[in-house]
Amino acid sequence: MGCNVTAQQSSLYEIVAMATAFALAWLAYRHPRPIVLQIATAVIATAAATVLFAGELVFPLLYFISRRQHKWRIGWGLLVAMLVTPPILYWRMPWPSPLPSGPVSHGIATVAELHTVRHIGGGRRKSLQDLRVPFQIATMRIAPVGSRDAIVAIDTVDSGSVSGLAKRATVSVLYSPSNAGSARIASATRNYASDLWWYIMETAYGATLAVAALVSLLGLARPRRARAGLAERNLESRERVRESLGRSGVQEKS
Repeated sequence: MGCNVTAQQSSLYEIVAMATAFALAWLAYRHPRPIVLQIATAVIATAAATVLFAGELVFPLLYFISRRQHKWRIGWGLLVAMLVTPPILYWRMPWPSPLPSGPVSHGIATVAELHTVRHIGGGRRKSLQDLRVPFQIATMRIAPVGSRDAIVAIDTVDSGSVSGLAKRATVSVLYSPSNAGSARIASATRNYASDLWWYIMETAYGATLAVAALVSLLGLARPRRARAGLAERNLESRERVRESLGRSGVQEKS
């Protein structure tokens, strides 16, 4: 189970990461020193992968540039970004709250509100990262044993994991006797966050490995073509020399 990052913490990270990335991009453009290029590459690639969820585009592109143009500084910056991206993304995942620890009570709750989340990032109008496993946010009202007032509890579950989950439906829940607000739907699964993290890892690093393999294959083929071209040019040169010597009446020594 991951750590539960708050919306404020996530928003603050996005602002700081993107602002730092833009500032370092400008600094690297104005002062392209080696250390500046390395730091700028690392921060920009990390921000693109952890804020924009564009690691599957940025990582392979930077690797291609570093190999194609022999920019080892970009390569070192990319390596740093690829090392720090997994833990940052893990921290930013929308992990569900853990089930109550210690003694638990069983109860029945009524679903007051239900929302299905199919993507994260990008606000309401634009999706930055679709979810292979959508999740549902259920706001429930539960009346604990010995209490006259209803307590509000919020649970996040995999979409479709709870049969008949709908607004105004009743569900079986587990909750801590000392904290009814920790109520969780008993029969639900909560795999959406781990699935999302693995999906981003697979696409970003898989695409980078594919580009690395392609570049390596092209690099192996290039010397062969170069040797073939050199042999052909040498042969043409010998033919021109032979023709020149023939016209001057001098025989070429074998």
